Amino acid sequence: MDLYREYGKAALAAAGLENKLILLIALHRSENQSDEIFTREHERLHRKTLGGLIKEAQKSSIFTESSNENLKLILEHRNWMVHHIARDMLGYVVQEKGMEKLEYNLRELAAFFNGASEMCWQEIQKLTKDRGINQEPLQKAINEALDAQF
Repeated sequence: MDLYREYGKAALAAAGLENKLILLIALHRSENQSDEIFTREHERLHRKTLGGLIKEAQKSSIFTESSNENLKLILEHRNWMVHHIARDMLGYVVQEKGMEKLEYNLRELAAFFNGASEMCWQEIQKLTKDRGINQEPLQKAINEALDAQF
């Protein structure tokens, strides 16, 4: 059961990162524009896959070159977790302490996704502060979303 808990934590961390990327890109693109543009962009980005979001972030020049490399790693690791873990799990099962290794790898992925999410959150806070946006309602909405996930 620990395996499923660790998988869930990693999946939740990846989903949180995806949502922060959506918010960051929409904020970045709606600079000095109306709330309508932000809302329209935010809704459009919600329909994108993680790979599509990463391409959007790279086009928007939000991140440095090294951060863009991390975005590629995020996609690679998330895709492994979603599309290939079942196939690779067979290899772990036959290893001594293989399931423990897989659980460890999932904990590492969760930490990686959380670190990238924090990087996005810092950029979001910087953008909102620079624009004089009241961060209290934003923080309240984020806290409510996090509470709903648990």
